[in-house]
Amino acid sequence: MEILLAALGPGLRTASPILLAALGGIFTQRAGVFNIALEGYMLVGAFVAVVVGSATGSVWLAVAAAVVACTLL
Repeated sequence: MEILLAALGPGLRTASPILLAALGGIFTQRAGVFNIALEGYMLVGAFVAVVVGSATGSVWLAVAAAVVACTLL
């Protein structure tokens, strides 16, 4: 039981970005749009967040830049 509980936390932590992308895919499909670039959006957002976060040192500015970059795609 302890092994299961010890594996559950890291499993949820690593699966949550994929689950959020899948949820976004479900919303776009329900809206009538077929979007297969969700993983690309995640990669671009992560890259922009790392670059802006490294350059400015601000986490909030990095998150905002990632949102703007993914919105512009």
